[in-house]
Amino acid sequence: MTASERLARFVHELDLAAIPLAAREHAKLCLMDTLGIAFAATKEPAAIAAATVARWTSGAPESTLLVHGDRVPAPMAALANGTAAFSHNFTDTTLSCVIHGGPVAVPAALAAGEMMTASGAEVLTAIVAGYEVMTRIGNSINSGTARMAHHKKGYHPTATCGVFGAAAIAAESLTDGSDVWRAHGGIAAHNGVLAALLARAGLTGPRGVLDGKKGFCTAFTDGRYDAGALVEGLGERWLVQDAAFKLHNTAHVWALPLDALAAVRAAHPFSVADVERMEVTFPQNWTAIMDDPSGATYAPVNYAQATNNLRFCLALGLHERRVYIGEFDEAHLRNPAILETARRVIPLPDAALGHIFETTDRAPTRLEVVLRSGARHVLDVEYPRGSPKNPATRAELEVKFDSLAAPIFTAGRLARIKAALFTLENAPTIRDFARLCAQPERDGVIDCGTQCGTPIGQ
Repeated sequence: MTASERLARFVHELDLAAIPLAAREHAKLCLMDTLGIAFAATKEPAAIAAATVARWTSGAPESTLLVHGDRVPAPMAALANGTAAFSHNFTDTTLSCVIHGGPVAVPAALAAGEMMTASGAEVLTAIVAGYEVMTRIGNSINSGTARMAHHKKGYHPTATCGVFGAAAIAAESLTDGSDVWRAHGGIAAHNGVLAALLARAGLTGPRGVLDGKKGFCTAFTDGRYDAGALVEGLGERWLVQDAAFKLHNTAHVWALPLDALAAVRAAHPFSVADVERMEVTFPQNWTAIMDDPSGATYAPVNYAQATNNLRFCLALGLHERRVYIGEFDEAHLRNPAILETARRVIPLPDAALGHIFETTDRAPTRLEVVLRSGARHVLDVEYPRGSPKNPATRAELEVKFDSLAAPIFTAGRLARIKAALFTLENAPTIRDFARLCAQPERDGVIDCGTQCGTPIGQ
């Protein structure tokens, strides 16, 4: 039996009872985190485009568009909701292979589950299965001995590996019943659900689709991959628990200096005016993530650039004490005081540290804050807050969720969503939960139909 077949059989036979409580609870946090980001994306152009295309597509009203409430074919719901869930740089990341599971696993599970009238327990199981498959494939081609091999070929593992995760999710449910990156999760979710539907209709595929001589792992790397990672510890170690949550709306690599800044400031209180400069030492290969790899730019011109600009993000953290979505509006992007601070952030990429990141998910970063008084405060960090080795609390993630979703839903609705989410395994059908996540009340919150230029479906 090939590794592909073993992994497929494992997913096919998986049920909630086999999943440890800790893995289930982490999956619920992944669900909450992903929904918060999707809710916040209501007015983002990429999310609007995907929802518009979903509405254009004729077909059975199978699955719900989050927030909007329209019911569309399941693959199109996965596309639209997945794009919304990846419209901000706030998504969870599995650092071992640098993959974003939430924008694929959650939309695919909700869309396929609703189409098949699956229970909450079945959808929760499907989410765990999706993370398991995505992460195992990601680890095979972009981790360990193959560290960053997939990335270096120019691929984004969320999009490529995500297709298999989404297909596994849809199969789980079906058995029992310039902004393009923002669409990667949605496209993967759509294609995975579509693949599962085709398989259900009788279309067959290769037994060694992943680890065969001409399989995915060979085709999408330079030939270096770890086939053992596809099945090692299968059913013993649950990889959904490797998903790291972001507490800053930026690339995980820039979360580290932001974490360090908060810790230094807590230990040695100082004001913005006290700071002469901030120096950040980090692995050199992270410059590939910067909007300007030279590090010279400190004044990004748009949202997408800003969330990947180390200098601007650290300046935001100093001025605002948090880096969420609202901190990247035009007022902040053009704020002279923030830009002046950003100018005094000094990036110091280190080639030796880059070698460390090539072999492990350790992310060694040093922040040195130099005050005008001459005092210097230095802190070294290795894992971002929210990662498995430096975990965030449920309360912290709820604060993030509430902040993201507050412009869309009332506090009462958010409380009901969270109550349903954390008891999802008791829901006889996922459809009630899907309805709860759609059609916001009209008592002062955003009317998403008006914002998107089309009426909300009834």
